[in-house]
Amino acid sequence: MPNAEVIRAQTTPEDGALFSVGLRDSKYKPEPHVAFTEDLRQKGVTELADIRLGTSVIVPFEKTCTLLEDVEFEFTPPVLTGAGGATYIRYVDFLAYAIIAGIKWTYTSNTLQQYNMDVEWSDLQFMTDEKRENEEYLVGGNLSAAARNTYATAPYKLRVRVPCPWKDQRCHSPLISALASKLTLQIDFNNPAFVVQTDGTKPTTLTLTNCAVVFQQIHTTGHTRQEFTAITNSKNGISYLYDDENRLEFDIPQNYFQNTNNQFVQSLTEIDGPIRKARLIIRTQAQLDPTNANVAPYEIDTTYLHGLRYQIVGNNMDIADPEAQDTDGVRKIQKFHQCRYDTQQAEMLFEEYPEAHNVASGNVSFGNFTNPRLFLSNPLLAGVHPALRVTVLYYRFNWLIHQRGVIQKVWR
Repeated sequence: MPNAEVIRAQTTPEDGALFSVGLRDSKYKPEPHVAFTEDLRQKGVTELADIRLGTSVIVPFEKTCTLLEDVEFEFTPPVLTGAGGATYIRYVDFLAYAIIAGIKWTYTSNTLQQYNMDVEWSDLQFMTDEKRENEEYLVGGNLSAAARNTYATAPYKLRVRVPCPWKDQRCHSPLISALASKLTLQIDFNNPAFVVQTDGTKPTTLTLTNCAVVFQQIHTTGHTRQEFTAITNSKNGISYLYDDENRLEFDIPQNYFQNTNNQFVQSLTEIDGPIRKARLIIRTQAQLDPTNANVAPYEIDTTYLHGLRYQIVGNNMDIADPEAQDTDGVRKIQKFHQCRYDTQQAEMLFEEYPEAHNVASGNVSFGNFTNPRLFLSNPLLAGVHPALRVTVLYYRFNWLIHQRGVIQKVWR
């Protein structure tokens, strides 16, 4: 066995700061195992009656567990039959997102959060390749027109994650056993015209079958549950930092962007609070129009992103630096994310760790600016493009407070 002198002989005095001595810093130091507090995970299912598109469903969560986690909605869409001389009929891409008009979480009269499914589609694009492919399968996404023609003749069950303030974080799972009333989920559904592509007549009614809300129930021992409850009854209760995800939209006229680098300016005065990031989705107005034969909310043409330049200015200073999507956008993905560049959207970051949850690593308080404005240009379009619609998703830090049997958000 080599002795200490022999090992040290392999180094020089200049290497002294590169080595430690003793077992404390050894890579081979024995370590005890980690033991977690006892708990049990159980699948919960709330079966629903058939749902007609264009209606809403409200789902209260019974207080049958300590914590609630991983809420999803599953359904089977009906077979589509062509009408009005149709040569094709199919569902839109990412059907499980497109059928949902909105999500609303409430506790009694308190609205905790509302969501548009653009947020879920956006987040999916930033997943790793493996997770992205798995999620696309579950929601009926990234399918060709031919594949969707086939799917319309023999639909299989889809399952979509329901966006929620706790974002599937264990440390943020709502303590429903300590609520005085029930946490409630409302899902609003789009009309059939929003989800069907056909050159014939679109169906006026469509009914989803095999509908259910699927979730995870976390059970703990009575002792642990009492400790949870005791915190909620304390002076400050439990505070959860979360993403208050919001959305605004505006239109850009046909052929507006010229090769002279002219700019479209949009006021962002409705954005308030500490914003950690914002994303831009650019689509044509036609593809979002349900009266069109081929409505396509999530079939993104990246032509309008190629050459895009953007910045946010307020009070004569840059809130978001001028950036070019084809260079700054690529570098940003490389540095801050673990996904490919084909996210089909632009992103402006005001934080250092965008993929870290429950972490405040930077933000800009838009309330400090009297008239923040978004500047967009795209000289590569050279005055030839359809009328566009820009969707701005902005992520605001907010808090949920659970105290004495009540849960509510801090900022409205």
